[in-house]
Amino acid sequence: MYFRRSGGGKALRDRGIGLARVGFWFFLLQQKIRERAKLCKMRSSVVLLVVLVVSLAVRLANINRPQKIIFDELVISKFMNKIREREFLFDVFPPLGKMYLTAASELTHWSVPSNLTHVGQELPAGSGFAQVRAINAVVGGISSMLVSGICLEGGMTAWPALVGGLMNGLDVLATIQSRVMMPDTFMVLLEQIAFFFAMKSWNASKRKSRVAPLLWMVLAGVASGSAVATKWTSYAVVVIISSISFFGIPPFLTHGGVAWPTVLAFYAAAASTYYFWFDIYLSWCNRSGENDNFTTIPFQASLIGSNHAVDNEPMEPWRKIYEYNKLMWQYSRGIRGDTKAEPSWMDWILNQRATIYVIEKNEATSSRVTTIVNPIVSITICGSLLIFIIALFVYVRYLRRTGPKYKALRQTLQRGSVYTLAWIASMLPTLAVFRCGPIYQYLPALFFATLLTAQNLELLAPKLKVAVSIVVILAIASAFALWSPWVYFTEISHDYNSRLVATEGWQR
Repeated sequence: MYFRRSGGGKALRDRGIGLARVGFWFFLLQQKIRERAKLCKMRSSVVLLVVLVVSLAVRLANINRPQKIIFDELVISKFMNKIREREFLFDVFPPLGKMYLTAASELTHWSVPSNLTHVGQELPAGSGFAQVRAINAVVGGISSMLVSGICLEGGMTAWPALVGGLMNGLDVLATIQSRVMMPDTFMVLLEQIAFFFAMKSWNASKRKSRVAPLLWMVLAGVASGSAVATKWTSYAVVVIISSISFFGIPPFLTHGGVAWPTVLAFYAAAASTYYFWFDIYLSWCNRSGENDNFTTIPFQASLIGSNHAVDNEPMEPWRKIYEYNKLMWQYSRGIRGDTKAEPSWMDWILNQRATIYVIEKNEATSSRVTTIVNPIVSITICGSLLIFIIALFVYVRYLRRTGPKYKALRQTLQRGSVYTLAWIASMLPTLAVFRCGPIYQYLPALFFATLLTAQNLELLAPKLKVAVSIVVILAIASAFALWSPWVYFTEISHDYNSRLVATEGWQR
C-alpha cells in the first residue's frame, strides 16, 4: 500500500527499466568497440594493399618510355657488362647495387648493347631493358608499401600510415628513380627493411621476449650491411638503429637499451654482410682489365691476366677489400665540386634542385625526364617540420609533465625527434661533400622526412586527422598528375613545359 500510494513501485520499475537500458546500450557499445577493433586490423592490410597497388600502377605505366639510355644508366650498363665478363672495374660506390641490376638483367635475358656511347641513345625495342626497369619499379612499389608498414609497426593509426606510404608512392623523384636502371631505390628499400626489422626487435624487447629481439636485430644488421654495401649514403640507418638500441631511446624502447649481446649481434651481422658482398664481387670480378690501374701492384697481381701476376705475390682477400674501401674513401673526398657553383643547403630543403635525365626537343614540343621532389610532398614536409618544432617547443616550455594526460603527445614528439635527426643525418653527406650532386641523393632523407610527417598527423584529433590526411593525399595525387609529363617522357608544348618550371633551380 505504501509503494502504491507514494509511487515507489513505479519508481523502482522505472529504475529497473533504466538499468536494463543502460546494460543494453553498454552491450551495444562493447559490440561496436569490438567491430571497430576488427575494422582497424582490416584497415592495416587495406592500407598496405592500396599503397602497393597505387605505387606499382604509377611506376609500371609506360615503363618502356623513354626508349633511350638516360643519365647514369649509361655508366651502370657498362658496369653490368664488366660484371658479366668477370672483369674488375673500380667505382666510387660499393658494388652491391651494380650486382643487383646485373642479376635483374640476367633474369630478363637483357644483353647490354656494346655500342652504348652517350645519354639519349636509342635502345632496341624488345631487347629486355624495359623488363629490367620493371623489376626496379616493383622494388619501388614494395618500398612505398614498407613505409606504411613501418608507420603501422611504430604504432601509428591507419590514416597517417596511408599518407606516409602515398607520399613515397606518388613522389616524382621516388617514382622516376624506380623506373630507371639505377640502384638508389634498391638501397632505400634495404634501409627500410633494416629499420622495420629493428622496430620488430624493439617491440619484442618491450614484451620482454628473450630470443625474438636477437633474431630480428640480426636481420636488421644483414639489411643494414647490404644497404651500406649498395651506397654509403645509407649510413644514417645504421646510426639510428645503433643509437636507439644502445641508449634505449623511448618510446621505441621503454626499459633502457637492449641487451649487449643483441647490440653486438647487430654490429657483427652488419659488418660481416658488408664484407661478404665485397668478397663476392672481388672473387667474381677477378680478371684484369683496362681500368685496374687505380689499384696497387699487389692488388693487380691478384687479378687473372695482369702483367704483375708473375713477379708479385697476390694480395690476400681481406687486404683487397680494405684497399678497395680505402680507394672509395679517397675518391669520395675528392668529388667535392666547385664551391662557387654549389647551391645553398636550403636549395635541397626547399626543393630548388632538379636533374634533367634526358630531353628531346622539337619545334613546338619537347619530351623530358626531369627529377624533382613532388612540390606538395616538399611543402608538406616543410610544414610538418615547422609544426613539429613548434609543438616540441610548446611541450618543453609549458607542458612537460609525467602525467598520463601528455603521455601520447610526449611519445609522438619523441619519435618525431628521432626521425628529424635521421633526416638531418641522411642529408649531411650531400650538404657537406657533394652539394651540387644529383637530386636522387635526397632519397634516404626523404624516407625519414616521410615518417616524420606521418608521425606528426598523430598530434591531431581523430576526425581532424582523417580530414587532413584526405586533403594531403588528394593534393599529392593532383601534383603528381600535373608533373607526370616529366615522369613518362610525354610530349608537351614548350609553353606547357615552361609553366611546369616552378622555380629557377629546376632549369639547371
